[in-house]
Amino acid sequence: MRITILTTGSRGDIQPFIALGQGLKQAGYQVKLATHDTFQEMARQYGLEFAAIAGDVQAMMASEAGQNMLKNQSPILLIKQYPKWCNR
Repeated sequence: MRITILTTGSRGDIQPFIALGQGLKQAGYQVKLATHDTFQEMARQYGLEFAAIAGDVQAMMASEAGQNMLKNQSPILLIKQYPKWCNR
C-alpha cells in the first residue's frame, strides 16, 4: 500500500511526519512525504520518497502578512495572500 503524507511548515512541523513515515515504512508501507523543497534532503535521508509542493512557508511567515497573522492569531490573513507565495 502506498501512503503520501502532505505537510507544510517549519522543520519542527515536518519532523514528526518524517517519524510517522518511518514507522509506516517499517510496517511495510511505501511512504512518500509531500512538502516543500527545503525538506527534500531530510526526507530522503530518512528513507522516504519525496514530492515537492509549491510555496515557501518560511518566506510567507517572514512577510508582513505572516507576522500579522502571528500577532493577531488570524490565519485568514495569510491564506488570502497565499497565491503570492506559490512558486507556480
